[in-house]
Amino acid sequence: MLDQKFRKVIELIAERLNKEGIGWMLTGSSNMAFQGINIAPRDLDVFVRFDDLDKARALFADYDVSKIRELKPLIDRPAWEVVFEIDGINVQVLGEKDDGEYITDLLEGKTVEIEGVRCFDLATEAEVYTKTGREERAKTIRDFLEKA
Repeated sequence: MLDQKFRKVIELIAERLNKEGIGWMLTGSSNMAFQGINIAPRDLDVFVRFDDLDKARALFADYDVSKIRELKPLIDRPAWEVVFEIDGINVQVLGEKDDGEYITDLLEGKTVEIEGVRCFDLATEAEVYTKTGREERAKTIRDFLEKA
């Protein structure tokens, strides 16, 4: 489950991105915990469209946001990130072009909204984990969904 400190940071991120109309979704271990999986996230991962990454960066300029840097692709498409810290929690805002593995799913609506937070649909997140060679995480999600 997600502790209160993580919840407050997620609420802040949601408030700022939603207010600006930026399409985004919570992913990774923080998404898994937010949706009830018993996992302790180390950080928060948020995906936005590449075209919105600079705007998202500016929204969090009060948190000493890094410059945009390109990442090694997980599959075959590049991604970019900005990182910062809010109340001791590392936040990674990732951007992909519209044909990216995660953003394609965002644009296709493979998300669920919980308490104003757009979360990556767990079944779809498990599929992406499998595609990116992280089968242990995918199995954790599938096991959770089977019990739900």
